[in-house]
Amino acid sequence: MCEKHLNILLLAAMQAPPDSLERRKALHRLLVNLQKLPGIAKSSHPDYPIALSNTWQWVCRNIDNFDVGKSSIQDIILEDALVNWINGYLRRRIQDLYLDKDTKILSLDAFNQDDSGNQLSNTLESKLVAPTLSGLDAEIEKERQKYYKKIADEIRLYIERDPDNILQNSHIKGNTQCNCQYLSKRLLLKNNPDSLKTISQELNTPYQTIVTRWSRRCLPLLRETFEKIGYQLI
Repeated sequence: MCEKHLNILLLAAMQAPPDSLERRKALHRLLVNLQKLPGIAKSSHPDYPIALSNTWQWVCRNIDNFDVGKSSIQDIILEDALVNWINGYLRRRIQDLYLDKDTKILSLDAFNQDDSGNQLSNTLESKLVAPTLSGLDAEIEKERQKYYKKIADEIRLYIERDPDNILQNSHIKGNTQCNCQYLSKRLLLKNNPDSLKTISQELNTPYQTIVTRWSRRCLPLLRETFEKIGYQLI
């Protein structure tokens, strides 16, 4: 791939205004080209497509954190620098695939903000479904999807019941409605997740406050809570 072309795509994605159609289009163009880069880590694990999909979502959310200047400082071409950066995350996700098969694994990285910074891209179940295959692989895939569906149902039920009020009690100061259970229902459990901007307006709460509560408190709390009831979250 032409180094200059890749640099243009990268800068376009970084410089596009957050929460804009321009940024989403720029990220899409960049992602299409990144997926063609040689050297992206591979694995024979049957769930590798899930790890790879989660990695591309992570790239879209964190592209602004990629240090463009770092490659020139270390005399590494941009393509190699991007591959190293992507693989740093992907290899950890691949390692997670080889944990004890009896351990229930679910990635909450997929439940963060999308590339626009204010809306989750899909529902809980859709994040747990791997690509459709054929033949024997299709039967294996069907069983795996049943397993993921069961996990999703258990987590959905826990969030809705919040038996120990852990999620409800984690709220912003002065607004008990803006709690982690409420945000989880709006962002994870709805077929069409609400945007953080919409929630901000409805609760009459600053957008950045909602973002901070969700990313810095609610997601870590969900990880901690689910680990206590037998899930290992990545």
